Order: sequence, then C-alpha cells, then structure tokens
Amino acid sequence: MCESRSNFKLPGKIAITGVTGFVGSYLYKSLIEAGVNVIPISRSESEDLENLRTTDYSCESLISILQGVDSIVHLAARTMQSNDDINNIDTFYKSNVLLLKNIIDSCNVCSVKQVIYSSSRSVYSNANVSPYSEIQIPLPDNAYGLSKLFGEEYIKMLTKNSSINHLLLRFAAIYGEGERDSPILMKFAKMAGEKNQLNVTGNPYKKLDQLYVKDAVKAILCALNKPNISGTLNIGSGNASTLLQIAETINAVFDNDKNLKIENIEDAPLTTDSTMDINLAKEVLNWEPSFDLKSGIEDFKQCRYIDKR
Repeated sequence: MCESRSNFKLPGKIAITGVTGFVGSYLYKSLIEAGVNVIPISRSESEDLENLRTTDYSCESLISILQGVDSIVHLAARTMQSNDDINNIDTFYKSNVLLLKNIIDSCNVCSVKQVIYSSSRSVYSNANVSPYSEIQIPLPDNAYGLSKLFGEEYIKMLTKNSSINHLLLRFAAIYGEGERDSPILMKFAKMAGEKNQLNVTGNPYKKLDQLYVKDAVKAILCALNKPNISGTLNIGSGNASTLLQIAETINAVFDNDKNLKIENIEDAPLTTDSTMDINLAKEVLNWEPSFDLKSGIEDFKQCRYIDKR
C-alpha cells in the first residue's frame, strides 16, 4: 500500500491552493516534511507561511505563480455553511466552477502536468444507491454538490485536448483538528470534550461516511504519485458509521461515557446510508485508510488536547 513517504516519487514542484484551509494545512506540512518543493497559494496572507503566494485567481496572477510547477492540488472552494440556501447555485458557482478555467488555462501556459481536484461525496445523494460508486450517475440534492459536479465536468472539458492529466477525488466528510465545529462529528467532539450531553436528534441509525484528515492527505499524496493517469475516485472510510455509533465512540474516547440522549426519533426519516465504494481508489492509487472511526477520533483527541500542550 501507499503508506509511507519513502514510497512516493513525487513531482519536483507542487502547488496547493487553499493551503491555509483545513486539509491544505495538513497536506502542506506532510509535503514539507517529505522534502518536497511546495508552492502554497491562498487569497489571504498568513503569518505561518513565509513563502505563501497570494492570488486573486486571475490568469496573470496564476501564471506568475505556476512557473515550473509539475502538479497542482486544487483545494480552494466555497463550502456549504449552515445558513446557506441549499438551492442557490450562485453562492458556489464563481468559486467552485468559473475560476477553474483560469486555473486550467494557467496550467496549460505553464506546462503543469497534473491537476488534482478536491470534489465531494455531495455529488451523490439518497437518490443514488449505497454504496456510492463512480460508475453511478451522480444525483446531488443541493447547490454545493451540484457545483462540485459542475467543477468535475468542467475540468474534464477544459483538459480534453491538453497534456494535463486530472484526478478528481470525491472526499467523504473529513474530520480532524482544525475543522470547524459545525459538522456533526466535530460538534459532538466539542461537546464531549466539555463533558456536555450529546443529543442525537432524529434517526440514530443514519449512516455517515467519515474520513480522518490524515487519510485524506494520504490519498492526495498517493494521487501525486500517479501523475500520468486521469479519472474520478471516491475517497472515503470504506465503512460508514451510524450517527449513534459516532456519538458513542466520541463519548468513549473523550471520557464522556453514556452522556447521551436520543431525541425525536419518532419524527426521523427512513434510514439513509452514505457509504462510498472505495475499491477503485484502492486499485488505482494503491491507497486505503489507515484509521477506522475509533482510531481516527483517538488521534484527533491527541492532536487537540495533548500535542498542543
């Protein structure tokens, strides 16, 4: 398996957009530790990154940054927020779709060989059949998922007659230290860390595919190790967990055992399952997750409460 950095034959120079974000910060650290020449890219300044290149994502700006770059990992995106209108594509369209043309055009000018695009499990929905596989027709049920699907198709179109290879990685819900507290696993972790009761609202048997951030980064590293192929790949845990299992596991790891209440189960919809089929990623990238739910949450706790001391 693509397990250790010693196995990687990474490109000479790698650019990362969205490097100050959640996944970007982990990826940047891993690449620097591996001795890779990294070009960190962001819209905003950061005191933590001395060599950060800021951009407005215009072609002029990107071309000046991408000179000599072999691969670019495009993580920058407008994600779904709790107060977003799930049906308003305008919220996501410019950042998640339109700007891709400037990126691909700049990659063509600078002879970048590979684009890795961070897509999402949100391109699927309950209208798809679980486990979700890449051969299914994606059926997103919100504007964010639709924007990521548009992004995938736009990259395919823009690179069709070029020498750029693309890997479109559909990530499950990624958790870990540094992620915002609004996703359900992160919300539970915050509450358990403060010894508060976890409230499981609705159907406790709803299954969610949760991917630890270090496994997401490992998948990107494995993708960087495959610069000569193109395709679309699911990147998930391989084993979705119920909402109740997530809550109970977090309580156990955070020493908040049995401090849990199930609410409004009578009003809950039928059981849903967002499991992603990751067999193609295992085959193509020689990758698989290293963390199951319990070990991922244990490592998350270590990062949050112990490593920061």
